[in-house]
Amino acid sequence: LQVQRQMIDKSRAMQGGNQVLKYEYRILVSSYKSERVRVQVWDRLPMAENETMGVSLVKASPEGSKDPMYLREERPHNLLRWDLEIDPEMNGEKAQAVQYEFKLELDRQMTIGSFQSK
Repeated sequence: LQVQRQMIDKSRAMQGGNQVLKYEYRILVSSYKSERVRVQVWDRLPMAENETMGVSLVKASPEGSKDPMYLREERPHNLLRWDLEIDPEMNGEKAQAVQYEFKLELDRQMTIGSFQSK
């Protein structure tokens, strides 16, 4: 298996007195195996340390895991998980794609460097 993650787009906009930063990512899972494989793909959203920044998942395709334990224990900590079945030879143009977009809402005076406020 091979997994690649790349940023597809990022944008900045002003909304009221806040700035809104949007980020879109794609994760590609390729299989070079001869049998179907079940795999969990995990990623992490930024975690706001205080109330001055809001982080929200805008969309994800395919939908994230429905596992109740994950939803209760991990998702509240901004961890993302997808439960996938990857068919044999799903690679190149046929690789399984996971796309998601999230937004950060923060005060117009706050700056972000590697998702950390300075």
